[in-house]
Amino acid sequence: SQGLAKLNYSDDQLDLNGVCHFSDVNLQYAPEWPAIVKAEGEVNINQKTATINVKAGQIMGAPIQSLTASVAPLNSDSLPTVILHGKLSSTLEKGNVFLKTSPLNDSLAGLLEPLDLKGQMQLDLNLNIPLDSNEKVKVFGTLSISDGKFKTPQFQTVLTHLKGDFHFTEQSFDVFHAICHLHHQPVMVNIKTTEINKIKSLEISATGQLSSQFLQKQFSSPLLQKFKGTSLFSLTVDFPLIPVYSGLDMNWSIRSNLQGMAIDLPGFIGKKSEDLRATSLTMGSSSGRKKIHLHIDNFLDAKLMMAEKSNRASMGNIVFGNQDAHWITDQVLLIGGEIEQLKVEEWADFFQHLTGSEKLFPSYHIHVLIDHLDSYGFKLDKTWVASHFVDKPSVWQVEGPSINGTILVNEIESDYIKIDLNYLKVDAANKSLVSTSPFKKASKFIKFNCKQFEYNQKKLGEITFELIPHPYGYEIKNLDIETPISEVSGNGEWHFSGQETYTLFKGSFVSDTIGNALLDWGYPTAIREGKGSIQYEFKWPNGPLQLKLDGLEGEVELKVDKGRILGIDPGLGRIMGLLNLTSIQRRLQLDFSDLLKKGFVFDTMRGKFKVKHGLASTESLKIDGPSSKIEMSGRANLKDKGIDLNLSVIPHVGSGLPIAAAIAAGNPLFGAGVWVIDRLTGSKIKKISQHQYHVTGTWDAPKIEEKEKAK
Repeated sequence: SQGLAKLNYSDDQLDLNGVCHFSDVNLQYAPEWPAIVKAEGEVNINQKTATINVKAGQIMGAPIQSLTASVAPLNSDSLPTVILHGKLSSTLEKGNVFLKTSPLNDSLAGLLEPLDLKGQMQLDLNLNIPLDSNEKVKVFGTLSISDGKFKTPQFQTVLTHLKGDFHFTEQSFDVFHAICHLHHQPVMVNIKTTEINKIKSLEISATGQLSSQFLQKQFSSPLLQKFKGTSLFSLTVDFPLIPVYSGLDMNWSIRSNLQGMAIDLPGFIGKKSEDLRATSLTMGSSSGRKKIHLHIDNFLDAKLMMAEKSNRASMGNIVFGNQDAHWITDQVLLIGGEIEQLKVEEWADFFQHLTGSEKLFPSYHIHVLIDHLDSYGFKLDKTWVASHFVDKPSVWQVEGPSINGTILVNEIESDYIKIDLNYLKVDAANKSLVSTSPFKKASKFIKFNCKQFEYNQKKLGEITFELIPHPYGYEIKNLDIETPISEVSGNGEWHFSGQETYTLFKGSFVSDTIGNALLDWGYPTAIREGKGSIQYEFKWPNGPLQLKLDGLEGEVELKVDKGRILGIDPGLGRIMGLLNLTSIQRRLQLDFSDLLKKGFVFDTMRGKFKVKHGLASTESLKIDGPSSKIEMSGRANLKDKGIDLNLSVIPHVGSGLPIAAAIAAGNPLFGAGVWVIDRLTGSKIKKISQHQYHVTGTWDAPKIEEKEKAK
């Protein structure tokens, strides 16, 4: 060093004052602390204090902007204390090295290390250094960061453009309202150290915008691939610091209302961008396991356990609705609770998307109550859905007021769905069925059986069929519906791959009481009883169970024996039927049903119909009864039951009976003459007794007008 000291003397006192200039010197200002090298400055000395002003120099390569140290008291029996205040400009990386080479390595350096601070800094450092080695150095100061970055513990997520002041002591530090960016989104951060039961922790809280891209990059979960947008969030992290205690938890939680973020997930889990959905996600770690708690207000609560370095969950409990899940210890995922609304095909597509991903759970137990269940067009209320499976979904059990049975999905070595139900109730009038195909494409073979099938509150008995996938949709094969009084069978096609959805079907309807069976199916008819069959070939818009009469097209062939028709009174034909020789055997057996029953009793009914746009038309429907023969032509509206028919009623006359007596009302000569003429000329007598009718109105209330007979 070099400089000048000035000494002033008086007679009674020594007055010591001086200034010493120095340059290019090393200053070891405190034991074990990094030295100031290439220092330049001066030392001011008076009787009580020595003040050192360093105008230039470096500490570990960082240039000193200013440094002042005062040493006092100088004229005391005790050792003085050095109070140092300095400012320097450097990088956070060098600042970390400075701490590690100082006595703060075991304290402040350990507190800052998990953050991995990087970037430029301005250091304002204050040291209180007792020269008595029995006392510890006291440290306090501020790190001013203008464009730094740091990582959050556990996630190793880098936050950039950090701007703020870190206030520190030798044992703690804190930063309030620092600003940084998380994946290009602004975030405000607070960081502080805490100590509870001699265990130090780092507490980080952050608020700002959270982007879906960050979540997808940070977490590998397929669920997060369905998130899109940004939303306000708050994050808290509680991270245990050195020393590391065995079994100590690291905890973090994130909260958001998710407004501004859309979730393209099925049903109640999904949301639009503008919707609010209060959500919290908390994670803790203990003894090599991650504990995850996800809560969505009024929707879901989930508690999961997984290995520390794996995305595989070993156990968990998910509860839907406004209920709390439990931490469980069994190697299984339990899913329960209540779901307001669920659409099966949406979740089927979603789970199919997950089949290629890593298996997340060893096995599943599901038991969920669904208030409104939409299963490929069938809408069911208050239905329990349960399943237990390993690897792929296996047997699903469904139970509710409208359905009961099992559904087998993805059976080994067969790509099909087998549905075996005890009962199923479908109500088309209450819009239980959708108007278009619920399937996006035909992909799986479906085998269906239901022991008790109810349609529009009509019990139709057992139903079986198979759906075979094709490019156009599904082939409907081996349909069979057995009711107590009828059987429907047939095959068809269900087209829905193009722009138009429609059904083609060909089959038969057989019954021992065909009129009553048609009524049970909900179709209007004036026929009662009757054994016979209906052969049909139809096409209609929409799916197989969306049949509407006004959209029906096709042909029908009707063959019915031994029935009756309401709304027809053959008049004179009934009297003639009583006298008809061909009915003698019927009378001997005391069978007068054709006379006593309401309507027109027939022995055979044969006819063909064409159906289009809800209108059924026929050129010739022939009905032969014990009293009369009826020939009918015209059309009927299957939707409103309206009819416009022409009837020809011909009473039966026995060829061996002189019926002229009945016609002549007691005049045997006239009757005999008519009889002789009829025998000689053919069927004139039949023309005399033939009746022509025009029938309008409806099946339920027909209006019958007799036409004038031709002269």
